[in-house]
Amino acid sequence: MAWTTSNILSTAMNREGRVLFWDISTGNLSSNLHTIDTRRAISSLVWSGKDIITSYKECFYIQLWDGFDQSQKNKYQACFLKTPKNTYLTYGPESSLLIGASYNQILCWSCEDKTKKTKIIDSSFLRMLR
Repeated sequence: MAWTTSNILSTAMNREGRVLFWDISTGNLSSNLHTIDTRRAISSLVWSGKDIITSYKECFYIQLWDGFDQSQKNKYQACFLKTPKNTYLTYGPESSLLIGASYNQILCWSCEDKTKKTKIIDSSFLRMLR
């Protein structure tokens, strides 16, 4: 089943304690760790509803960890930024990468000041992180 980022946001917030996985490339949500290819661990984000650390009117921060190395639990944060038409997901050490409705481009975004930046990073950057 394909999930939109809006579905994922509500699922992460409503099912506390349940670990879910989102495969960015397909938009599929899974609760089975072993269905995610380890080579794509960085682009397959993992979270638990209990890890929501801060919420704003339009911006939700969720603490993430790589499902294949939970010792790195505090290494990543994600930020869901909900707009009137779309919900975007950012991830990275400083929540600076934003993935739009198209998985081919990444926009830089700062959830801290909610200021959209103009730089567009090609999806090849994701492949370098895998």
